Amino acid sequence: MLVEKIKRVELGFTLFRNRRRRIFALAASLAVVGALGWLMFDKVQDWRSEREAEAQAEEMIAMMGLGSKPDFHQQIDTIRTFINDHSIHKIDEAFWANHGSKTAYAAGVIAHAKNPVGEPVHMECSTRSILMARLLHRLGYKTRIIAIYRTTRRETHVSFVP
Repeated sequence: MLVEKIKRVELGFTLFRNRRRRIFALAASLAVVGALGWLMFDKVQDWRSEREAEAQAEEMIAMMGLGSKPDFHQQIDTIRTFINDHSIHKIDEAFWANHGSKTAYAAGVIAHAKNPVGEPVHMECSTRSILMARLLHRLGYKTRIIAIYRTTRRETHVSFVP
C-alpha cells in the first residue's frame, strides 16, 4: 500500500513537471514569435523610411536642377544654398519634435521650397550636414560626416567630407 502511494505521488509529480515544461515551452515560443514579429515590424518601418528619404532626395535634386550642373563645386554650392535657404538654425521645441526622424527635416525643407511663406524648418549643423551628405550620396558621391571640434559646452560641430 505504501509502495502504491509512493508511485502515485511520483506519477503526479512527473505529470506536474511535464505540464510545467509544456507551459514554459509555450511561453518561450510565444516570446520568440513576439520578438521576431517586433523585429520584422521594425525592419519594415526602417525600409519604408529609407524609401521615403530616397524619394525626398530625388525630389530635392529635381527642384534644384542639379542635372544641368555637372561641375562638382557647383553642385555642392547649390545643395548648400538650397538647404540654407529653406531651413533656419534654431534648436527649440520645433527642432526636437522632428529629432530622430529620417524624413522630417527633408520634408520641412521641401515644404518651404514649395511654399516659402512660413518659417523654414528648424535644423542645426548636423541635421543640415546629414541632409547634404544624403543628397550628395544620391548623386553618386561618397561622403562621411566628421566632428570638427568640441566646444566647452560639449557641442560637437560637424562637417562632411565629400
